[in-house]
Amino acid sequence: MFLNLCVYISIEIGVPHATDKDDYYRGRYIPKGASVIPNLTALHRDTELYPHADAFEPERFRDHSLSSAASAIHPDYHQRDHFNYGFGRRLCPGINVAEQSLFIVISRVLWAFDIRAKPGHALDMGSKSGKSCYSNYLLLQLIICPQLASL
Repeated sequence: MFLNLCVYISIEIGVPHATDKDDYYRGRYIPKGASVIPNLTALHRDTELYPHADAFEPERFRDHSLSSAASAIHPDYHQRDHFNYGFGRRLCPGINVAEQSLFIVISRVLWAFDIRAKPGHALDMGSKSGKSCYSNYLLLQLIICPQLASL
């Protein structure tokens, strides 16, 4: 799941927002009160931030030192590493709990289990399956064994 979040977003569009004043975007008029739906796919595939946006390159996040919560409220969106928790007033109120829970679960799984590819199968992070934004997942052939016999 965590690798899936690093490589592929879980949904393609965000929670609708309403404009609080008249605005123009790329020459188009957006009236006050209009519904605006964020395109999370475009935000996560911004070639200015990620030249090879569709490639599995987890090292691109190596220099991101902010937590998800600190990143989410940063005024410069270029400093954000992802938009999965939303933004603005619609930011997920459980962002800190979610981030810490993911850390605990992932670290415990990595501590407790030896995870490797099945013989004859590669760990191809570039292939994905699914027909919609709700089934955008990786199918990996894995062997997952306890690290210790007592587990």
